[in-house]
Amino acid sequence: GKQKAETLIPQIMLLTVLNHPNIYSYVADEFHRLEMGESELEALYHTTIDILETNLGEEEEPLDRDTLLTQIKAIGKEGILTEFLSRDRLLVHAGFARPAQPEDVVVEGWKSLWNQWARSMLQAELMAARLALVRDMTEENESRMLALKRAADENGQ
Repeated sequence: GKQKAETLIPQIMLLTVLNHPNIYSYVADEFHRLEMGESELEALYHTTIDILETNLGEEEEPLDRDTLLTQIKAIGKEGILTEFLSRDRLLVHAGFARPAQPEDVVVEGWKSLWNQWARSMLQAELMAARLALVRDMTEENESRMLALKRAADENGQ
């Protein structure tokens, strides 16, 4: 299930922002660091960021879900959007992402999922650093591995 978490969690986070664009200004920094792992979704993700960033830049009221989805469709992403929003397995893992949830529940769910994802990414990096060190015992590789290990320990691994 390792590979799954790496793509599943970012996809749940994209779904969350599509269903609750009002939380975007709170989560933008984290949202920008995701990778979708599918080229069509990657395009949908970047379109979503562009629309929400434009909205933030104009200091308008935050977009609501219907307005955001309408704008995404207008750019020609209706196919992938409709398919993505119907992926029920994402909601099985993340009830907080459902459109009807109140904002505080959504933000709470986001934070907990982000922490889980950041930890799994850190573990993957640590594993890669350990392998690099085994292959090539350089000082540089060793200090990278130790730095990642410290970060993982601080994260309560």
